[in-house]
Amino acid sequence: MVYEKSFLQHFRDADADGLIGAKGYFGFLTDVASEQLHFEDKGNDSIPEKYGAAWIYTKCRLQDCVPIGFDEEVHASCRISKLDRARIWQDMEVEYKGQTVCKGRLESCIYHFGENKLKPIRFIELSSELKDDTDIGIVPFSRPDSSTEGMEAVYEYRACYSDLDKSGHMTNQRYLPMFLNAAGRDVFEGRRIKDLEIHFIEQIYYDETLKVYLKTGGEKIDFIAVKENGSIAAWCGMDLCII
Repeated sequence: MVYEKSFLQHFRDADADGLIGAKGYFGFLTDVASEQLHFEDKGNDSIPEKYGAAWIYTKCRLQDCVPIGFDEEVHASCRISKLDRARIWQDMEVEYKGQTVCKGRLESCIYHFGENKLKPIRFIELSSELKDDTDIGIVPFSRPDSSTEGMEAVYEYRACYSDLDKSGHMTNQRYLPMFLNAAGRDVFEGRRIKDLEIHFIEQIYYDETLKVYLKTGGEKIDFIAVKENGSIAAWCGMDLCII
């Protein structure tokens, strides 16, 4: 099954150059992925009350991002390309003026609040018939180095009240801005994000402070966010290209 929609993008999704780029596409991916599950009555708006559990994102990848303006609506399609015991993949393709301008993949698992652990997908009775085997050419997820050796500690980020979502941890929408701010304006001067990958490794809770590390090399940037106890909360990798 494929979930599709056309919509007018908003200026709030734009980057500093006024165009929709990776930050906006990340929002599109999470929006259409959550809407697909919502319309199957398996979204985070309903399963916490029904099953005592919620979807948590574990990985996200965007590729071949092309900046776009606001002349026309965008069209997004989303399909569940993998549905196994432990996780699902939702693959997105965005079109603008008849051209593909971004592809993405979101990996999600089911987390049970009371048991404080992951549950199999069958726990929420998600139909296996939703799986769509169409291959749209998403590059496999990376296996990043989890060491901060050779990285620069850039700044600290404290999870505040406005960062929280229904599950009580920092919403995934806050991770990318956190990493973008660690890089700063100069890194993106004359460049744009072509490919982006984020791994959500450990949940971040209210009032926790993260130390954000950065490493740059050519057109590649890596980030790691580390919790106060030394565990890694998230990793992000970006591939840039010259504008």
